[in-house]
Amino acid sequence: MGRTNKSLILFILILVFNEKYSQAQTNRDYYDIVTYKHYTLANWDSVIRLSNEAIKEKFDFYYLRQRIGWSYIFKYKHKMAVNHFKKAMEFEPYSQDAVKSLYTAYLYANQTGSARFLIPKMQSANGNENPLPEPNTVDAMYAEIGNKKPNDRRLRGDFLSATISLSHTINHRFFITHQYTYINQEAANKQQNLTQNQYYLSAAYYINPDWYIMPAVHVLNAKVQRYQSTSLALYGETGFNYQLLKTGAFIGYLKSEDDYQRQIGAYFVFYPLGNAYLYIKNTFTLHYDSQSINKRQKVWNPLIGFKVFSKYWIEAEYTGGKRTNYMDKSASIIYNSYEELRNRFAVINYFLLTRNFSIIVTLSDEEKYTTQTYHHKGITGGLRWTFTNLPLVY
Repeated sequence: MGRTNKSLILFILILVFNEKYSQAQTNRDYYDIVTYKHYTLANWDSVIRLSNEAIKEKFDFYYLRQRIGWSYIFKYKHKMAVNHFKKAMEFEPYSQDAVKSLYTAYLYANQTGSARFLIPKMQSANGNENPLPEPNTVDAMYAEIGNKKPNDRRLRGDFLSATISLSHTINHRFFITHQYTYINQEAANKQQNLTQNQYYLSAAYYINPDWYIMPAVHVLNAKVQRYQSTSLALYGETGFNYQLLKTGAFIGYLKSEDDYQRQIGAYFVFYPLGNAYLYIKNTFTLHYDSQSINKRQKVWNPLIGFKVFSKYWIEAEYTGGKRTNYMDKSASIIYNSYEELRNRFAVINYFLLTRNFSIIVTLSDEEKYTTQTYHHKGITGGLRWTFTNLPLVY
């Protein structure tokens, strides 16, 4: 091939490349202009539609992600905003606006641990690190007292419980919670009343803003008349947030003097509205108890929670599956009675009186079996104080 033909081919390729580049640049500029226009006019739906269209067409850039992210915030779809702000940080890793946007989206999405993870990346205008307030010695405290009454006192008496827990932030990745619980279980024969003292400790560590691991230990001492026994529970959990989903897995082991049990499971949380105002959680557990007649059991725990008013939230949950010596709520609750727990219904009411103080009222109905079936109907009242609040930063 002659030198003239090679030059002609090279010239044609340059023209084609320039045309393609010019067209791409024109389309990118178009999406930049129209999304900016609708953003300044607060046309959030238009910003979201055009931005998604641009991303689909491979026209993606920092300001596009920022605009669509804040549009989702203003549409109360905070979970959807998180992913776009993370993409914005990929374009501008050192942008303080991008970090603050993601931090804000996490707070609105009720992912406080994720938001706190970003604090070291945030800087004040004068360049000082960590402008946000340091956590208090105690971040939060929770205290509750509850009573369950049986429908047949020939089988069981009242069940009284009292709990107090404290939460601490060690640093932006590491959080601990410890809890003390006292239980008094009346028997049909008053001389067989059970008293129990429990201590629970969990430690959550965030590997990144959306992925955490949490080991826990639970020690309980039970006493019936002069007889005492001590049980030890070991537990591990990991969880991951991704857009409208949160999923995780857990494993637990409980050892008493004459019994042991194992359980393994997974949970899935779905946020259909794109925010924390409505969530649906399903937990599936495989449970093994060495002393139970039904050694291996499958346990299903669905839960739905939603915002009724700005100051009132509600959750409803059901737990089904025959089980004894069972760990629940990340092993913070242990059903260690010899009787079999079959079904449990509960409605949890959250009254947010102030930003720092709330009242929690739980109504429950537990179906149990000893020599025959009976029910424990209970009410629990709790108070929660929060001492450290992370402020929104714009």
